[in-house]
Amino acid sequence: KVLAVRSVSQGILTGDKATAPSVTQSVDQSGVLVVSVAPAAGAAPLTGEGLLLIIEVEALAAGEGSLTFDAGKVHLIATDGRTVRAKVSASRIKVTQ
Repeated sequence: KVLAVRSVSQGILTGDKATAPSVTQSVDQSGVLVVSVAPAAGAAPLTGEGLLLIIEVEALAAGEGSLTFDAGKVHLIATDGRTVRAKVSASRIKVTQ
C-alpha cells in the first residue's frame, strides 16, 4: 500500500454548521472507502456548487497509487427521488522520498 485514507469530513458547501449534512464513513481492509452524506434533520436540501467532502490521505511508502471513484457505485439522489449522475475520474499519485 502506498496511500491510506486518514479522515473524511464535510466540506464548505453549507456555511451554517447547524444545517450541515452528517457525514459517515468506513474503510475496509482492502482500502475501499464508503461515504454517506445525509442532510441534517429539518435542513433544506443541498443545492449549488461547492466542496462537499474533504478526503485526507497519508503517504505510507514510496511508489505509485491511485484514488478511484467507481461511477457505478457513486449514488446521488435528488430530493424528488431522481438519480443525479456524478462525473468521476481517477487520479494517479506518485509518492517519492
